[in-house]
Amino acid sequence: HNDIDSLVKVLDDIVNPSGNDPTLGNDAKILIVVESVYSMDGDVAALEQILDIASSRGASVVVDEAHGLGIYGTTNSQDLFAEIVGTA
Repeated sequence: HNDIDSLVKVLDDIVNPSGNDPTLGNDAKILIVVESVYSMDGDVAALEQILDIASSRGASVVVDEAHGLGIYGTTNSQDLFAEIVGTA
């Protein structure tokens, strides 16, 4: 986890310049699933970078907050968003 270079390589391997790998079909969707905080080590995901990478490749991101509750302020969702966009 938290290997941004690996994420870029994997996405670049499956996405061609037109936005979809022909083997996936034109309706293919890419979903990146990450944890905000990884429970084993307490590492925090590089969400801003992950979101930028996903956006540039037409991918969606799901953030699992199961182990991050309380880490980003009191509400998590709003505070996590503020942390990502730099308004915290």
